[in-house]
Amino acid sequence: MAKNCTRKLIVEICNAKNLMPKDGQGTASAYAIVDFDGQRRRTKTKFRDLNPVWDEKLEFLVHDIESMAAEMLEINLYNDKKMGKRSTFLGKVKLAGSVFVKAGEETMVYYPLEKRSVFSQIKGEIGVKIFYVDEEAPPAPAEPAAEEKAETAEEKPKEEEDKKEENVEEKKEEEEKPKEEPPKEEEKPNPPPAEASKSEDTTAAATPPPPPPPPEVENPPIAHKEEAPSTKVVATKSKAETGKSSQLVINELELRSLSGDHNRIAYDLVDRMPFLYVRVVKAKRANKEPACPLHAKLVIGTHSIKTKSQIDKDWDQVFAFDKEGLNSSSLEVSVWAEEEKKEEQKEGDAAATAATVVVDNCLGAVSFDLQEVPKRVPPDSPLAPQWYSLESEKSPGNDVMVSVWIGTQADEAFQEAWQSDSGGLIPETRAKVYLSPKLWYLRLTVIQTQDLQLGSGSEPKVRSPELYVKAQLGAQLFKTSRTPVGSAWNEDLVFVAAEPFEPFLVVMVEDWSNGQLVGQAKIHVPSLERRTDDKTEPKSRWFNLVGAENKPYAGRIHVRACLEGGYHVLDEAAHVTSDVQAAAKQLAKPPIGLLDVGIRGASNLLPVKTKDGTRGTTDAYVVAKYGQKWIRTRTILDRFNPRWNEQYTWDVYDPCTVLTIGVFDNGRYKRDEAGKPGRDLRIGKIRIRLSTLDTNKVYLNSYLLTVLLPNGAKKMGEIEIAVRFSCSSWLSLIQAYGTPLLPRIHYLRPLGPAQQDILRQTAMRMVTVRLARSEPPLGQEVVQFMLDTDTHVWSMRKSKANWFRVVGCLSHAAILARWLDGIRMWAHPPTTILVHVLLIAVVMCPQLVLSTIFMYAFLILALRFRYRMRVPHNVDLRLSYVDAVGPDELDEEFDGLPTTRSPDTVRFRYDRLRALASRAQTLLGDVAAQGERLEALFNWKDPRATGIFVVVCLFASLLFYVVPFKVFVLGSGFYYIRHPRFRGDMPSAPLNFFRRLPSLSDQIMDNSGFFDNYLSTGLRIEAATVAGQLMRKLFQIIFCIQLILISILVIVLTIRGFVYAARSTNHFRPEKWYSPLLGSVASAGIVSYLWEWISFHNPSKAIKTAFWVGPLLTCAVGILHILIGCPISLAIGTIAIISSVIQSLYTCWVNPRFDYATKILTVSTSFPPDKTGTFVILSIITCLVYSSFLVTGIGGATAAGTGLDILFIVVILLTYTWTMQVIKNMLYVTISRVRYMNFACGADMNTWIAFRDTVQHLVGRVCIGSAVVPVIGTIRGSARVMKSVVGGTDEFLFSCADCYLRVASTLITYGNRWGFVHVGVYNKGFMQASADTWGAFKTAELIPLIDSDLTGAFCFFSGVAVGSICTLVGGTWALAIHKSYATEVSIYAFFIGYFICRVALAWQQACVSAYYVAYAENPQSLQFDATIPVRIQELLQRYNV
Repeated sequence: MAKNCTRKLIVEICNAKNLMPKDGQGTASAYAIVDFDGQRRRTKTKFRDLNPVWDEKLEFLVHDIESMAAEMLEINLYNDKKMGKRSTFLGKVKLAGSVFVKAGEETMVYYPLEKRSVFSQIKGEIGVKIFYVDEEAPPAPAEPAAEEKAETAEEKPKEEEDKKEENVEEKKEEEEKPKEEPPKEEEKPNPPPAEASKSEDTTAAATPPPPPPPPEVENPPIAHKEEAPSTKVVATKSKAETGKSSQLVINELELRSLSGDHNRIAYDLVDRMPFLYVRVVKAKRANKEPACPLHAKLVIGTHSIKTKSQIDKDWDQVFAFDKEGLNSSSLEVSVWAEEEKKEEQKEGDAAATAATVVVDNCLGAVSFDLQEVPKRVPPDSPLAPQWYSLESEKSPGNDVMVSVWIGTQADEAFQEAWQSDSGGLIPETRAKVYLSPKLWYLRLTVIQTQDLQLGSGSEPKVRSPELYVKAQLGAQLFKTSRTPVGSAWNEDLVFVAAEPFEPFLVVMVEDWSNGQLVGQAKIHVPSLERRTDDKTEPKSRWFNLVGAENKPYAGRIHVRACLEGGYHVLDEAAHVTSDVQAAAKQLAKPPIGLLDVGIRGASNLLPVKTKDGTRGTTDAYVVAKYGQKWIRTRTILDRFNPRWNEQYTWDVYDPCTVLTIGVFDNGRYKRDEAGKPGRDLRIGKIRIRLSTLDTNKVYLNSYLLTVLLPNGAKKMGEIEIAVRFSCSSWLSLIQAYGTPLLPRIHYLRPLGPAQQDILRQTAMRMVTVRLARSEPPLGQEVVQFMLDTDTHVWSMRKSKANWFRVVGCLSHAAILARWLDGIRMWAHPPTTILVHVLLIAVVMCPQLVLSTIFMYAFLILALRFRYRMRVPHNVDLRLSYVDAVGPDELDEEFDGLPTTRSPDTVRFRYDRLRALASRAQTLLGDVAAQGERLEALFNWKDPRATGIFVVVCLFASLLFYVVPFKVFVLGSGFYYIRHPRFRGDMPSAPLNFFRRLPSLSDQIMDNSGFFDNYLSTGLRIEAATVAGQLMRKLFQIIFCIQLILISILVIVLTIRGFVYAARSTNHFRPEKWYSPLLGSVASAGIVSYLWEWISFHNPSKAIKTAFWVGPLLTCAVGILHILIGCPISLAIGTIAIISSVIQSLYTCWVNPRFDYATKILTVSTSFPPDKTGTFVILSIITCLVYSSFLVTGIGGATAAGTGLDILFIVVILLTYTWTMQVIKNMLYVTISRVRYMNFACGADMNTWIAFRDTVQHLVGRVCIGSAVVPVIGTIRGSARVMKSVVGGTDEFLFSCADCYLRVASTLITYGNRWGFVHVGVYNKGFMQASADTWGAFKTAELIPLIDSDLTGAFCFFSGVAVGSICTLVGGTWALAIHKSYATEVSIYAFFIGYFICRVALAWQQACVSAYYVAYAENPQSLQFDATIPVRIQELLQRYNV
């Protein structure tokens, strides 16, 4: 706006409707008087018309442009007293200046007429247009202002006289007429300002300008206020003389809530934070040398910062240091000059060359003692900077202008200052205020088309082509239905438009028969008519359609388009809306109060990212949203207990709205290598509903911050918020509860639910995009989290929560029903007797029923007042149902559209959804059946039932003619609550009669025929998995059969062995054979359990003991067998001693890995699943019983000693090996599933449920894995050993070893022990699970780490150690009592001890495997520490990768 600018307010009085008759003859002669800023204008009188039309424009001069928004425009409607003798007042309208718009944006708005007093009889509404025009005008001298002041002072008595004349009685009507006529004569339009300026320019060109005369006022204002308008005129003109004029006119309330948040507010809701402010203005050099850049440097302890470099310019920078973070009591300000010096450089014999080097030269420094720094608190004036001499020995005489003071965050210099706690001048970390774009609904009504040029000569013509219209605004695209050529659509297409608008709305007509475009037209959106209600329809227009390049004219289309300003564009979820105002500014309502929010700080925040890869950190900031205003606090860097202490204010237009506050971690101020900013992470969100707050009361509370992650709800810390809802008028606040929530047009022309959801999502996306384009941007993830853009997405958790909400609401009815049932069953006889008395009182005195009910309600609510809510509610975790939801349901909630999950997972979720839908389907069918039964009763669908009902109705009508109604009610009540002795156990006859009525359920078609037709497709679907299913079933059956057959074989062999032993000729002695072997079995169980306990409580010692003691025990076993002396024992002893040497060498080789093995075992088993000890004990007992059982069979076979019996022993040992592997892997699958859910999702699963699922559904898969894993593991282990031994000595052997290793690596992909984790978690086949886990290891580059892991080797060495102990126990025992049995007993004892120990340690190995698999699938999860990443770095450094 120019300096010399005048503003005129134009008020166009259009018409009025449905006025109250005031002349005693059923009509009214209305005229309007408009008052604004001490000026009054009057319209003409429309005689005898209850719907008058004026169409008159009244002009007003805006004296003070800055205060226009605070002025009130009042329109009073009167009945002309010449035509009647009744009351003259017809109604009034008061409008705030904040609803005035610029010329070109005006639209006619109908305002309801208000009463002047409670007893006024007023109705109707008035339609007006209000806008203002800014015009250039020359500055006016002071003399005319003084004269005008005198003239206005003379008009003061006339104003008071006029005011009295309006309130005189009817007997003075004739005296009022001449006094009202002068304003009519004065209502002549002012001369055009352009002509006046033109004449002045001509005069100025001819002669020198004389002093301008006082301007004539042809249309003087009618003064009617007590304050003189001349004061404002003088003020306005004095501003024009000094050249001061406002560049932006804004509402005082908006100014207070938008830009005055930090300066105006007294910061009474937050703590004052002391800051050290240093303002460095400029420096002055004593020596006038050639100009060079200067910068100042500030040093406070470890804090050091410098200003920007300037040449002959002032710095004028302010630095704010958090006083609590200062570690020094002195401040040093130094000035440095960046001088260029030339240095000579010599290269060999070449000539010397000069290089320019920039050197910082200190011009001096000045120190300040922080104890003597003055303190300043607004509204004190800013501290004036002063010159200080710089102390320097090299260059004395230099000065610097500095001001230093202690202030708070309320200081006006704080917002633009360099801030120490938010990273300095980083734009992404500073506090900002954002405004959502102003949204409108754009309604396009497609009417019809004419003169369409369809197709071309080369294309075949369609007999009856169908057309549809498609309209596009930006990214929004909607289309009409299809209609034949020549038909009309008359359909509405509604878009969301944001200011500034898209330039064009493109309307396209397409031929549906061939999919080609017929033509298109562009509609200029900013020039569309703006409508605020449905009283007037916008004008329709014809637009020419432009076809292809060779078709400049393809027909025309008839449409009606307008911008709907009467709607509120919903851009939030309906249950958390914070703004309900209409889009049009003319419909804005004055605020009813103020909302003050003090964001104090947060505490105990969890780290959400790592800093420098070593420790966790959080850079937290807060975003608050209410209405169109978003605020963002500054980011406090690297603190888990940040303190913001920032206060903001919003205007409140409706108390039933919600304030949303979110806490985020700032990731955008750092950029990656490609220059892209990071993403802000969610920390938590709270909502505060204003209707739950008491007015003018401060609520200071801490709220828990909880965020929902794919692994469940996680508590991230707490935030401390202070809230105050101030309201000066209780009447306005109470009146708001009776007004509609949304603007009027939402109820007159409502949008459909589906259309409203589409428009809401569109509006959310537009707000997200616009705020993301701000500087600094408010991230898309932040806006979406604040607006709840995913509320429409299906969620099993939300469905359960809503279901239990419904159940909670119906629980009160259920309680009442149970109470009534207790009454009628006489559960408490005194209460039932009192109910009888109450029933008699109600029947005898029915007029007291309603009064008694409302009195009870009053007393109950009055008593509950003391138990009302003291603290505003936050997000309820129990109500949100986050603690009782499974990980798969959470994963489904976080899955996007379209889904990215595997087909098996989608199929499982689909089946689950179908199961839920079937229950809902049954429930809906039952509800529909009840209504259909009632309908069938009246439609004679069951003639006998309806006939019975007709007879009952006839007798009932005759009965009620005789029996009074009170008697009937009393008798029915007594009958209902009669004693149980007089009541039967069967349902009543009326209930049986109603249940027998027919419904339409039997007419619903079922889908049995559908599945017959779909059989072929079903077979094809099953064919893809039939091989896997057959394999699982086959192995499960084989396992069960071998258990049965082995049991039979063992029983037979045992019986036969005892029979053989009973013979005197047999050499077998059962007591000497069984006793050492059963003793070794018992020792195996005891030692295995003790070893499992030691390895859990002290993994480090257990690992070292297993690797170092195992070889020694193996060597002892070899020595024992050598002592036995038989050939087989000597061979076994030799093998044992060689094995002990190999074990010792392996232990020496892997000794550096012991620390990592201890860490990974400790981390993975630190929190064992529930009931783990019970499962281990039961597994050991099961193994002991099964081993003892098989030992009896082996003893029976040994007693016979035939060749067939030796085969039986081999078969028993093979089945024993497989069975023990199955038992171990059953425990492995159960524990790994539980631990995986904890590592991956943070959920604790019931171990018994996991074991039950394993037994019921996964036995076949476990049997396959138990048979495959040992074989493939042996092959791969031998291949790796061969590759290491052969090395590169022989090319042929090396190639063979390499080929063998590749085959083994391929086999390990489809059969490894880590696949058991996916078998338990995802119910996969074993080979598919093995392939998926190995693929995850490859993706995460964990194969070297998996190969170097010592968990499997630890379990193997532990099994060897325990087996060796059992061998020593059993072999020594047998050697002492019967030497010939020692070799056999020691071999069997080793097998038993090894496998029982492996079963005991299976749960620890399962925990480690679950840890690896979970990490491979999500390495960034916060559930994992740095154990694996650090180990990977060590491996990379070791192998120089």
